[in-house]
Amino acid sequence: MDGRALESFETEIERFGSKDSEYLVGNRLSLADIAIVPFLERFSYTLAHYRGFELLPDDGKHTRLRRLLAAARARPAFQSTNLARRSLVHASDRYCY
Repeated sequence: MDGRALESFETEIERFGSKDSEYLVGNRLSLADIAIVPFLERFSYTLAHYRGFELLPDDGKHTRLRRLLAAARARPAFQSTNLARRSLVHASDRYCY
């Protein structure tokens, strides 16, 4: 995976949101954020566990997506409904081998 899909996605979200916002299309949580965060969370754990691939490395790229995921993880609603990392990985066992 070379990251072109993530780069393309980030290019598109730059058109709609502030570069300084932690959310995708404005300064507050939106349906766009709610739709993508569960995938970012799950893929960040499962890809690292099963493939040794870091989805959003701290390499100066994908800062919007890293900021979004950090903001989501800080929200009490996310914390109270999110599965633990171990549970996310275990739930994917049957699909990832």
